[in-house]
Order: sequence, then C-alpha cells, then structure tokens
Amino acid sequence: MAVRSLKITAPIALGLTAGLGYAASCPLPYAFATSADPTVLGRVVNVVIFTVPEVIIGGQIGPFVQARANPDKVKAGIAILFALVGILMLRTVVL
Repeated sequence: MAVRSLKITAPIALGLTAGLGYAASCPLPYAFATSADPTVLGRVVNVVIFTVPEVIIGGQIGPFVQARANPDKVKAGIAILFALVGILMLRTVVL
C-alpha cells in the first residue's frame, strides 16, 4: 500500500530495486580486491552469484508472477517462506 500512496509505478519500483541491489554490491569487489586475503576471487564470485539472480527474479519474473497469481495465495506462500527461512536460521544458530 505504501507504493500506491507514493504514486510509484511498478516499472519505477522494479528499477529502484534493481538499482539498489547493484549499488549495494558495487563496493564489495573493490573492497575484496584491495585486501590481502587470498580468497578474494571466491568472495567476488559469491557476490555475483547472489546479485544476478536477485535482479533477474525481482525485476523480470516477479512482475510476471504477480500479474497472474492470486494475491491471497501469494501472501500465504510468502508467510510460509519467511517461516521456513526463520526456522532454518534458528537451526543454524542453535546447532
């Protein structure tokens, strides 16, 4: 509802999301490259592995699914997904 009250269209919101993801990941390769850590390449690859799917899923597949999915089922699915992620995070912390 916040997007509607600000009168931001879906393409602008998607572009902003992709831009923020890109901006957040840009300083990381520089920071890794200037460090003396021998695992620099692995860290940079790790950033790319998570950033590229974020942009593709969030910017391309997300609107396609949103236009065709039942909003109530999407809300329930996201709630289940968050609960699952929370359980997995607690499991890693406790064990």
